[in-house]
Parts: sequence; structure tokens; C-alpha cells
Amino acid sequence: MRAYFAEIAGRARWSGDRGDWRSEAPDDDSASSGDGEELLTAVAEELAQQVTVALSEVLLDGPVANLHIADPRDRFTQAPVEWWFSRGNRGHRDLRLEQLSRAERSWAQYIIREELFWHRRSSALFMKTGENDMLRPVLTLLDEPEGALHRAAEAHMARSLRRRAADPRKWILAATHSPELLDAPDARITEVAREFRG
Repeated sequence: MRAYFAEIAGRARWSGDRGDWRSEAPDDDSASSGDGEELLTAVAEELAQQVTVALSEVLLDGPVANLHIADPRDRFTQAPVEWWFSRGNRGHRDLRLEQLSRAERSWAQYIIREELFWHRRSSALFMKTGENDMLRPVLTLLDEPEGALHRAAEAHMARSLRRRAADPRKWILAATHSPELLDAPDARITEVAREFRG
């Protein structure tokens, strides 16, 4: 995540007299110049919204995500970007990633990586590098995605994974014991068993 924000910030330069980041003048006319801090803030807000939506699709009562960007003067002494979460219906107490429940933390880590990947893959920065392979599918490996979820949440998660797997760009391979996933009509099941030699 830091590398991605460094890539965005790489298009900006430090303005010591103003104490903030300014966008470099673009090489071509297709990009517009603007304040680098505004660009970082806009990307952070967009990613936080995408992560929040994805978490609500996978988890019942998923937490609301917020991507905090440190003040430019503090970026060398503290985490330059950090995820915080709140539970909208239980007050607005901010929680760090490690303070979420085991299931929330596991899914938040997966969703953040996925949204960063897809955001970068579809961004103008990525398109300019010539790495545009939007049609190539991406394989996601999940180990017991039902872990630490109660039955209703497991059913909600299974429906979400089936919707995600319907996208031809996303292949999902899950090791699971979940009846919600195993009994899905579109599931392709491969049984893996350990062979004992006596």
C-alpha cells in the first residue's frame, strides 16, 4: 500500500515554502495538474469507500473503513497511511485493523489488498505504464473463508463470493468446509484427502 501511495506521490514534489505536496506539471496534456495532497486525499477517500462497500458485501454489519493519510511533515516519523474502522450502528469509535474481530480483520486485510490491486490496475498511472492487461483473470486463494463467522454471516459471505466469482476476471479457489460454499449450484468441488501409508 505504501508503494502505491508513493507512486501517486511520485507525481508530486514537496513545496517547502507551503509545507505541502504539489503536483508536477504533466508531460502531456491528458493529465491535469493540481495539488498533490488533494490527489492523495481523493484516492484515499475512493479506496476507503470501495473497501467499505466490499466489506458490507462480504460481512453482515461490516465495519466502515477510513484511510488516514498523515500530515506531510509527519510522514517520516509515523505511518504515512493507516487504515481505521468504525462500526456505524455502534457509535463512531475508531478501531485499528488489529482491534477488529478475527473474521473482520481477516476479511479487511483481503479486501484492502484486492481493492488496492483493482484500483491500481484500473488507474491512469497503471495505464500509462503499458501494463494494461485488464482482461487477464486474477486467481484468489482463500483458506477457510468461513472462519470465525456464524451461520448467517457465513451464508452472506458465500453469496458474496459467488457474485465475485461470476466476474470472468476473478477466479476464486477456496479450501473450505462450509456447506454454504460446497452446496452452491455453481461450485466446482475437488476433494483433497491425505493418503496414509501403513
